[in-house]
Amino acid sequence: MRKFKKTIRKLILREKSDSDSYVAYLRKHGAKIGDDCYIPDPSSVLIDLTDPWLITMGNNITLTHGVVLLTHDYGWSVIKKINHFKGSVF
Repeated sequence: MRKFKKTIRKLILREKSDSDSYVAYLRKHGAKIGDDCYIPDPSSVLIDLTDPWLITMGNNITLTHGVVLLTHDYGWSVIKKINHFKGSVF
């Protein structure tokens, strides 16, 4: 039964099904991650892979529930909003 649940979880969550799969996925996309990185619940962690080569984590890292790692700032969203309202009457 345990193997069945693990297979179903892998089909649904794919690379976020377990810590090892997610760390391998991040490394494959260019993130530099040291040894013994553990993510107990990968489905609750958001790691922005816009610029994955900017992500560097050392050894013995644990990322817990709700962690968000961004590889950019909020500047582009602000610029888009300014351009969206350009010429509009408030």
